[in-house]
Amino acid sequence: MKNNSIFKGTIILTVAGFICKFLGAFSKIPLTNILSSNGVGIYQLIFPLYSLLLLISSSGIPVAISKIISEKNNKTYSIKVVKYALKLMLIISSLLTLLIISLSNILSNVQGNPEATICYIIIAPSIIFVSLISVFRGYFQGNQNFTPTAVSQIIEQVVKISLSLILAFFLSKISIIYGVVGAVLSITLSELFSLIYLFIRYKKNILKNSFITQEVFFDKQDIRKILLKTAIPITITAIIMPLISLLDSVIFMQGLIKIGYNSKLVTSLYGIESGIVNSLLNLPIVFSTAISSSIIPLISSGKDCENNIKLAFKSVLFVMVPIVTFYILFSNQILSFLFSNALASIGFNLMQYATFMLSLTSVTMFYASISTLSTSILQARNYLWTPFVVYLISGIIKILINFVLLSFEGLNIYCISISSVVFYFLCAIVLLFKVKIEFNFKLNYLKNVLYPFSLVTISSIFLTKIITNIQSNFLSLLIGGVVLVLGVWLILITLNYYERTELPNFMFKNKSIVYN
Repeated sequence: MKNNSIFKGTIILTVAGFICKFLGAFSKIPLTNILSSNGVGIYQLIFPLYSLLLLISSSGIPVAISKIISEKNNKTYSIKVVKYALKLMLIISSLLTLLIISLSNILSNVQGNPEATICYIIIAPSIIFVSLISVFRGYFQGNQNFTPTAVSQIIEQVVKISLSLILAFFLSKISIIYGVVGAVLSITLSELFSLIYLFIRYKKNILKNSFITQEVFFDKQDIRKILLKTAIPITITAIIMPLISLLDSVIFMQGLIKIGYNSKLVTSLYGIESGIVNSLLNLPIVFSTAISSSIIPLISSGKDCENNIKLAFKSVLFVMVPIVTFYILFSNQILSFLFSNALASIGFNLMQYATFMLSLTSVTMFYASISTLSTSILQARNYLWTPFVVYLISGIIKILINFVLLSFEGLNIYCISISSVVFYFLCAIVLLFKVKIEFNFKLNYLKNVLYPFSLVTISSIFLTKIITNIQSNFLSLLIGGVVLVLGVWLILITLNYYERTELPNFMFKNKSIVYN
């Protein structure tokens, strides 16, 4: 398998993911201004549990199906796998939908905000839609066709954004909770539209290949065993983070209220952490997620593993090091430019709070990228339970840190952010070490590690002297982005950061890359 398979899949998924994340982050600006930080806090309260149940019903299936299809390489077999997986996922997701509806009132009260009950009920059906979507995406990705996944993501995001802004704007005139309900309803409808598109693409693909008949022995018990054996550990690993986020929300909300903080202020603080800061952090991480998705079939096939792994980690370093540094240096300018109205003071300096949180947690983008990529590599080669153990132990440490920090005045409101940095750091270090042991891939530390870090350090020193005299947030961000991100990328490419064999569609000439 050629190295450009990684680039092709990564580029398709990265472009789609970036568009979706950018639109999502951009839409948070008007949505936050419409709903206020309190409304966003209510909106975000439902997502920890929703994400948890969503991952239970869908996270392991696309990876499992992608692995099975890439390993078997038989079109007839893959169709049978999809049909069986659709039935299985419909049953599981329906049960989880009923569960979230039945527990909606209890959950909203436990979280300290009964108004979230209706939001749980409205978002519940989307669990069914997403679980079926995951089956179709796994089918296409297993066949190294990433376009349907990318297009479905864009459709999902466009529908969600347009409907959420329209519904939130008009319904918030009645009350904030009605506006939140409108925004939540748009999520369910967006997943339905995405499912319809993937179903149509799947049927067209089946008709296109209907003339192909391959002999295959298909045993339902056998495929169920393979699916569950692969999907269960992947799913259990994937649900750890949403479960931790759910515990974070309860510990944060209840803990701060008990020590005297106003419940409305606490809801606003949680809305900033989970709705504003996390949406900004999730935007660059789409790149590492795309690499992780595209590398799974390649590692599962067992071809050229070491070079593919090396290329994947090099690409993460290439992209993430400049971006993380940019976020750290320009946290205040980013938030002031995008969310100045939503972060207006209410007797508490929300802008200062958000700036510190974004600057502090920006490094988690790098750690999370390494963790995600390492997890996908290990799971592709059937080290299915190793990531689970690492995430579980790190998650327990994270929760303990939250409880400890709640007792420290001045640090208690930052407990989630501080513990998140520790969590992702532990996961990244341990999982990367495991990948190094098992696959023995080697990076050129001068080119792939020292160059990026040296360049961002020099650029940072240069920029700090310039931006202090610039009053415009937009101009500061423009200069910082050009110098620190685009400039570093261009210099790294000029210094032959990538080897000639890793970029087969390019030729190297005089230490520069020219498109051939």
